[in-house]
Amino acid sequence: MANTSTNIYTGQIAHPETLFDSGQLGGRIRAVIATATVTSTDFDADGDTIKICALPGSARITSIKMFNADLGSGETDFDIGIYTHKGAVIDEDEFAEGITAHQAAVEFPTEQLGVGITAAALSLSSTLWERAGAAVDTGVLYDIVCTQTATVVTPITGIVGFIVEYTVA
Repeated sequence: MANTSTNIYTGQIAHPETLFDSGQLGGRIRAVIATATVTSTDFDADGDTIKICALPGSARITSIKMFNADLGSGETDFDIGIYTHKGAVIDEDEFAEGITAHQAAVEFPTEQLGVGITAAALSLSSTLWERAGAAVDTGVLYDIVCTQTATVVTPITGIVGFIVEYTVA
């Protein structure tokens, strides 16, 4: 019989015990609960964005849930990624890729973190500054953003809601 342990468990039974920051062990989960009204011209073309929230570089995202009205039909999808604060894209699909949930109404918050992403690339233990490719945490904010990846065939006005859960060190 094989036994495998997480890095947390291995650190807890080590002598001396490994110290983890509160973002990894024993920390509080924080949440951003946000909604946006999207008009038929707001989120209908490749590159259009919905800026969800700005988080500190020390944040570790543990969940991104979404609910929405039917926002349009057709072969369209969007990604959830990380941007510089009020700026440029760092990785358009860092957290999810190819989400199609907006093509029909989703009445209950549904997990989107990791959609279209391989398990190896998801890395829940990485902070935003690490995901952004920074060498150290400089204390800057990073934006969590939805990016449309194609032109919507029949865009519709509606509401999109997000619940982003995270820990901080």
